[in-house]
Amino acid sequence: MLISLLAGFGLTVGLSASPAAATEGIWINEGGPARSPEAMSGAWFRGDLYEVLRGEDNRIWWRFANGAWLIMPNDGRTAHRPEMVTVSDRDNGTPYLVVFVAGLDGEVYYSILRGADGNLWTPWTRMPGTAGASGAPTVTSSSGYTMVNVRSNDRLTVQAGEMHAGVFRWEGGWSPYANPRVRGSASIAQGARQVGRWNPVMLPYIAVGNNRRVWIARFPADSVATARAATFTELPGGGECESVAIGRGGPEEPAADPNSAEGRAQQNTGIACVSPNDHEVYLNRSTDGGQSWSGWSRATGSSSVTYSEPEVYGAPGGEVFASISYQGAEGNGVSQHMVFVKRIL
Repeated sequence: MLISLLAGFGLTVGLSASPAAATEGIWINEGGPARSPEAMSGAWFRGDLYEVLRGEDNRIWWRFANGAWLIMPNDGRTAHRPEMVTVSDRDNGTPYLVVFVAGLDGEVYYSILRGADGNLWTPWTRMPGTAGASGAPTVTSSSGYTMVNVRSNDRLTVQAGEMHAGVFRWEGGWSPYANPRVRGSASIAQGARQVGRWNPVMLPYIAVGNNRRVWIARFPADSVATARAATFTELPGGGECESVAIGRGGPEEPAADPNSAEGRAQQNTGIACVSPNDHEVYLNRSTDGGQSWSGWSRATGSSSVTYSEPEVYGAPGGEVFASISYQGAEGNGVSQHMVFVKRIL
């Protein structure tokens, strides 16, 4: 498991104006023999960590519980990072593991896991409408309500739907956010982990604006109309990014009490940013659900050079991890497109 693998590498980093001290580990080769031009996406499902990535052959590879990498069936191809997410059935709460990708034609497709041991997935299904995706999809799902976001040229667009009896029912068609105009990646933290000290459940959504700054908005987890009208503001603290990712820790399902151990774990939020200047990863952290932030700091330890988007995802205990495809200097056992992960909170 990822947690046990990282347990021996923790170290404490002091950050000024931080809401809490961050526990930051070192970069480790989490992908093993895998090589990918993109970061790896991960999700906890039925007690195990599942991971998915784009191979150098543009095919979609996955594994669970640190097992062998397998090619997802049905010949899916993508030029961007796949997104993995757990979705709860709206009728009975049954969890499903779903992979979303932007196909080579710019449309968004998804496949649902039917059996991990047999590498059984549903055929790739295209979402309705014309996405025109120019980047990886970012997906959030809370209590069966799922929002899929993509960047189309310099606009963010969204489509929503619900899962009933293991089948998605989409509201149909893609529609743009009111703002901002964007130049880089966008990322939304998993909805099932979005338990803030507020009601209703709110989602933090970040994007790289045309000024290279990080813009953030918050909106209810169950309203695509409110999401489209969300007001984005610059994340305090400055900092320029060419790509970003955001993720949270805590259990997959929302905690009933935000002051419980599970609720506090779901407040842990991390942002990873790739700098346009040195292409290193910079981090920003929050332990109160994004109401206050630690400020930007370069990831500690060895080089984290990458020219592709990072990924951030959490674990049930509240830990938060960043993933990258390494694209810096080779040597000492490190080579191009190795997939590295580190604990950032």
